Amino acid sequence: MQTTSIDSIAKFMVEQNGQHVHFDDDFIKKYGDLTVPRIVTPDAAGPASRIRQSLLADPRGFRIPNAGCLAVVEYMLRKQGISLRVFDSPGIAALPQPEHVSGLNYPSVAEFLCQHRNGTIQLPNNLRASIIIEIAVAFPGCRVILLDARIETLKKLSKQVINGLPPGMKGDVEVVHAKRRLHVDDEQPIPRIIFSTFIYAADCDFETCDIVMLLDARQVTHQRNRMALEACDARFRLFGFVNTGTRVSPNEAGLIMGTFGPQKLQLLSHGRIRRPVYVVGHDNRQPSVHLAEVQTSNNRHEDNFDFLGKCYWHNERRNRAIIQNARQLNDHPLCPSVTIMVKHLDHAAALARKLRDWKIYIAPADRCAVSRMNREFRERVESESRSASWSTGSCQIVMANAVGQFRGYLSRAIIWAGGGPVDEIPESWFYVRDVDGGSNGPTLIVDFQDRFNWVARKWSKQRFAAYNRKDIFRIGPTPAEGRIEAFLSGQREASNA
Repeated sequence: MQTTSIDSIAKFMVEQNGQHVHFDDDFIKKYGDLTVPRIVTPDAAGPASRIRQSLLADPRGFRIPNAGCLAVVEYMLRKQGISLRVFDSPGIAALPQPEHVSGLNYPSVAEFLCQHRNGTIQLPNNLRASIIIEIAVAFPGCRVILLDARIETLKKLSKQVINGLPPGMKGDVEVVHAKRRLHVDDEQPIPRIIFSTFIYAADCDFETCDIVMLLDARQVTHQRNRMALEACDARFRLFGFVNTGTRVSPNEAGLIMGTFGPQKLQLLSHGRIRRPVYVVGHDNRQPSVHLAEVQTSNNRHEDNFDFLGKCYWHNERRNRAIIQNARQLNDHPLCPSVTIMVKHLDHAAALARKLRDWKIYIAPADRCAVSRMNREFRERVESESRSASWSTGSCQIVMANAVGQFRGYLSRAIIWAGGGPVDEIPESWFYVRDVDGGSNGPTLIVDFQDRFNWVARKWSKQRFAAYNRKDIFRIGPTPAEGRIEAFLSGQREASNA
């Protein structure tokens, strides 16, 4: 295996063999390691210890499936003006152009597999069979192996896939595990779609298949499962499913990054795919709102209406900035629909006075409160809340507790005006139908970095940290680069701890 080296024109060269990339000690000493936390339990009685496990190299010199680290290393070196060059021997499988694309509910999945060698697909578990069927249909000449440690999962999912495949493909599926080994002779081709446990994947001509997918990407954290992915001279592309809403530990997140890399595709039911989402922070520096004037005995500012009103709802300077941003976005040709989200009727009324042609949407629970407001506001709310959705081209002010009634994904720009410790923008608003072209570009969120007192500063910091955790990044880097930077930020925090 060729070792890493740096030449005189600032190029760094590595060799990739299968899903393993060789990084030597010189590289790690010069540029640093990438690590994840790991708890080690001693063989004898004694307390468990926490260590940092390397993603780049095994201390014993063993091969590890670390090809996902390539994107992270390339990003690190590029920041230092160094180019990364990868020699892969043998080459990773090149997929043909997908077929039958017009009949797919998720055409972006086939495109994602073609564009990337590694990645994760986030989706509800009940979508896995449908996606596997679409992969089989889109790549009828490719061999796919689907791995899981649980035999019952393999059996259940393989039945669903067989039932959904076209008649001519139903015989292409096989299940392999300890009690059902694969026996193939020279006259019988290897099945094209194989569901297998990790241990018996080697029986499936593993190295020469085109696509390997883990039905649960978190299973890559187990050493026995990782050993199956270390195969020498393998040519397969490697992907993993991540169940939507599953909590991932720091160890799991790090190993998923190191194995699958930062590329991610996010799906929902009914053919929906997540658009890229970016956030812009409007720097809201203004004279201080003194806490002493609005302090309560229990010190819970999020429950203090006087405090919230003074900071947000009746903050004229902040409201002017909201209105200015809303009008500018509405005038932009790439933003046909703009939504302002607020948390209180008083705030909606304050903004509506300046945005007289904007629709107002409230939840049924607020009807009683609306009846006590002025006639003009009542008439606007009553006339605009009869519809259960809005269409592209409209602009609206929406109460946060009413978002479940509307198809907010038609808004290309969302202004979170409510402040507080968390935003309340539904995740589903970022999804559109994949067959519509993925559609219409990214979603933009405008939020406010409020700096007029320590509570507002703390809440703003919490909101923007939450955006990163939800795969919402500042404008500039790609989503993959945003995930890499978030990962490296965690590495820096761990090294300083």
